[in-house]
Amino acid sequence: YRGLTDLFAAHGVPARVQGLGARFGIYFGITDEVWNYQDAARIDGGLGYKFIRACFERGVYFHNYGRLALGHHGFSAAHAPADIEESLNRIESGLHDMRRN
Repeated sequence: YRGLTDLFAAHGVPARVQGLGARFGIYFGITDEVWNYQDAARIDGGLGYKFIRACFERGVYFHNYGRLALGHHGFSAAHAPADIEESLNRIESGLHDMRRN
């Protein structure tokens, strides 16, 4: 979570990353802790879509169920630390391009 949070802060993207264990949410447009559905429903869907698209173009897949399952992402034991580091590098590239557009 820290890697994503640091990248969002460095690129000026308002987003909250929070979760438990391997399951986490990214709430775009929200920087405070998300406690309930009403908090989560305030997301900036347009910003989230831009992020997901930028990542997808770099081979990092985040799914989007719209408002049906807000902030539902994860990783598994199949992801080695090197995989996560590579994903963060690709995500950073996507965030860089988002700032230019």
